[in-house]
Amino acid sequence: MNRQILQSLIWPELGLNQALFMHKSGNSRALQTGERVDFDAYMNLFPLGKWALEAGLSDLSLRLCGSGAAEVEILCHAPGRAPQQLLCEPLLLSASGTRLTIPLPGIVPRGATLTLALRALAPVTLKAGHWETTQTPRRPVRLAVVMTTYRREEAARASAARFADWAETTRLPVHLIVVDNGRSLSLPPSRHVTILSNANLGGAGGFARGLMAARDRGFSHCLFMDDDASSPMEAIARTRAFLSFVRDCNTAIAGAMISTDAPDEIWENGATFHCFPTQLAHGTDLRDGQAVRAMEAASHAPLPAHAYGGWWFFAFP
Repeated sequence: MNRQILQSLIWPELGLNQALFMHKSGNSRALQTGERVDFDAYMNLFPLGKWALEAGLSDLSLRLCGSGAAEVEILCHAPGRAPQQLLCEPLLLSASGTRLTIPLPGIVPRGATLTLALRALAPVTLKAGHWETTQTPRRPVRLAVVMTTYRREEAARASAARFADWAETTRLPVHLIVVDNGRSLSLPPSRHVTILSNANLGGAGGFARGLMAARDRGFSHCLFMDDDASSPMEAIARTRAFLSFVRDCNTAIAGAMISTDAPDEIWENGATFHCFPTQLAHGTDLRDGQAVRAMEAASHAPLPAHAYGGWWFFAFP
């Protein structure tokens, strides 16, 4: 049976606080007997409400790869309700992955999220985890990631290298187009990255050039990103997966931003502009699971006409 990966677990990276990814003593993937890890933090919540309501998800499973025996618990959190335990059972992990079918609620509440927890029944090593479905995507998505840069070679090279390494591993239909407004950038050859020399027409001109190139090369969707964006590569995979399943083919996705000056807080979870910009959910503490779930629930509300997403992470058809 063909299964599609909707979202994979992310481990701490990029110098960010471990509490944004999971709650555990130590950040290794190993658990000693009796130890517990909770993937209930910002980076690893599964937004069941959006998947069910916007994409019609009705079939979900969890595949865990590793070794050892663990008790697996999955909770459903919904605004104004006590957490609902959907699953709690022992599991023997394997390198290729052991799968659990998740019994979803009959009616998924708006704003619902799923959290995963493991308690080691014997020494456990967890290598990967994937939320999957047997449902068929509604459309093929070939995603062009467009990055504009102007004489910031170090940042652009680092971002391009991270993307090339990730794309080689995942083999998803994604490609990076780097628009070089400074005409000064050189990159190592990669089949996953194309560099375009461009006149210095600013960010708008650079992204427009990248958009034209994506259209001419037959890509179905674009993702604009800044040259110094430190986004986990998994965010690109999640974006592509959601766009392939979502009911409305005109759906766009705006990424949230965390500032390096306050890496435990949201700078904006989208924004509005009405005479002046207002960041949505600004200051939300990403170490606080309850606050994060409340932010996710709030993101289900209808957006005003003057809502927007920054082109540091913005995906659209």
